[in-house]
Amino acid sequence: MTFRIWHDESIVFAKSNIGKSNITNLPNGGYVVSWSDSTEGRVYFQQYDGAGQMVGTRTAVETAGDRQYDPEIQAYGSEGDFVVSWQESAGSNLWSVKSRVFKADGTIKQTQTLASGLSIGDWDRPAVASRSDGGFVTVYRTGTGVSFAVHNSDGEILSNQPVTSVSAAQYVDVAIVNDNQFVVKALLVSV
Repeated sequence: MTFRIWHDESIVFAKSNIGKSNITNLPNGGYVVSWSDSTEGRVYFQQYDGAGQMVGTRTAVETAGDRQYDPEIQAYGSEGDFVVSWQESAGSNLWSVKSRVFKADGTIKQTQTLASGLSIGDWDRPAVASRSDGGFVTVYRTGTGVSFAVHNSDGEILSNQPVTSVSAAQYVDVAIVNDNQFVVKALLVSV
């Protein structure tokens, strides 16, 4: 996986079997890249400063569990905190959706399991958007519909509720439109 940044090239991690990757900018001018490694079954992130230089080392988002896929990363607030959400296999075709909040220095601030025992596919990545009050919202597919969780600036869940009960909804996304109101997008697939 290679990203080109203005004039320099940063090779995040050179390896085959790298899955979905994301990038988010930080308020200090740096950025964070996340990706999944299907060989190791893990989700990782790497921080960079504003000049494209690595800050720290490649970090596993979660070292426990198995078969972690499809990370979504989002910076939020003014301190440089960021959240990584992903889905993880719970075995027997059941999945969990999790979020882990990191401080600007890359240390763990909070971990939340948004939902578990879900009958979803490995393509159903969660989506995250930062809110103007310093928190964030996570949207995810449940297998029987789409739900969202509103988090405060510490990553704690303030509210977790369904958006729709349409089971054919896939490929969710979320955007903040104004004053912490958000719109959720999902592709409705005919069966």
